[in-house]
Amino acid sequence: MTVRSMSSRTASVFLAVGIVAVLVQHWLVPLDAPNSFGLFSNGGDLMTYRFGGLRILHRELLYATEIPDAGWFTYTPFAALLFAPLGFVSLGTAKVLWFVMNMGALFAIIWRCWRVLGYAADSRLAVACAGMTLLALDIQPVHGTLWQGQVNLVLAALIIWDLTRPDGARWRGWSVGVASGVKLTAIIFLPYLLVSRQWRAAVASIATAIGTVALGWIVLPSDSSDYWLSAVRTTDHIGSLDHPGNASIGGALSNLYAPQPMPTWLWVLLAGVAALLGMAAAWRAHRAGRELLAVAVVGMVGCVVSPLAWGHHWVWTVPLMVLLVNQILTTRGVHRWQWAAVTAVIGVVVFMWQYVLLYIRAMRIDPNFQSYITGWDAVIAHMSKAERAFDCAALPLLFLVVAIWVLTTKSLIPESDTGTVQE
Repeated sequence: MTVRSMSSRTASVFLAVGIVAVLVQHWLVPLDAPNSFGLFSNGGDLMTYRFGGLRILHRELLYATEIPDAGWFTYTPFAALLFAPLGFVSLGTAKVLWFVMNMGALFAIIWRCWRVLGYAADSRLAVACAGMTLLALDIQPVHGTLWQGQVNLVLAALIIWDLTRPDGARWRGWSVGVASGVKLTAIIFLPYLLVSRQWRAAVASIATAIGTVALGWIVLPSDSSDYWLSAVRTTDHIGSLDHPGNASIGGALSNLYAPQPMPTWLWVLLAGVAALLGMAAAWRAHRAGRELLAVAVVGMVGCVVSPLAWGHHWVWTVPLMVLLVNQILTTRGVHRWQWAAVTAVIGVVVFMWQYVLLYIRAMRIDPNFQSYITGWDAVIAHMSKAERAFDCAALPLLFLVVAIWVLTTKSLIPESDTGTVQE
């Protein structure tokens, strides 16, 4: 495999831009903003994880009642087992550890992407990845994951590392099973593995997924029964479909038809078309040796076709942005400027503009709001139907553009000589 080297100048530019990006974010929304608006001051989903783990440790039922100050526990029994260690530390300590782990996962995603693209694993690449990690804090899905204390980055890091290994790598595909055992939406990678005829990886993912379910039944039989026979279908515990943070086809349709429910047939039709389009694009990328691109597309498919996909689910835009930046670095002349323009436009789409606008508008309504939830509810109440639908549709439209480009571009240059790296 041809190995490229990241120049010291490029690495320094990435680091400088990353530092500026953090300063810009602090200027727009202070990192220590009160009432849980600051990046370090929320962790609402982490609280849910921790309280779910505490219920396991205290031998309390997971799904019988709502968790005080944390909402309903909507994850699998297997996920609760993984979250149980959080119950051994205080919430403050858990927030610090979780944030550090998420930042490590973000760095790992970016590092792996550059390695798949054929760059040498040296100190210059480490500096560049550190800068891009800071820059990525301004990407809405990344910011939302860190702010809420979500698990998206960790699961994405596992899948990206695993599926970009060589086809014959031992147990390649296991990450899909484990990730699906935590968040069911990760199962979208199974049909991709089947469509692209990656049979061994598909078998590994199925076996691992079954193993997570079996482990849950063995250790938590009562909770497993409650979840798989009932709670798994209770989607209203996750959130409202017409919330403007629902970045999916279902979110856009729900807001367009509100206060009436969206037509189920129309959602099934559009989601089905999006799934076929995305899988076809991923298949073409895979056949062309663009496995990283294929994985990013499939990850976005899982978001766009889900009835409810919060903006922080779209962490798959991180490898997409790395791929775009690489296009700028590896092309010359007018094509470089064309890729720079495309990257800038997509960068605007994935930027945390929705969060910034909500914060600014909430502060204008009442700078002394009790919490970010009451502040946002006040803002959302004044949003037009068109604005809410646009907020929901921005990222799905990005997926549509990417999928069409992958399917229609005349040639896809392999990411590296082999398309995968072994580490």
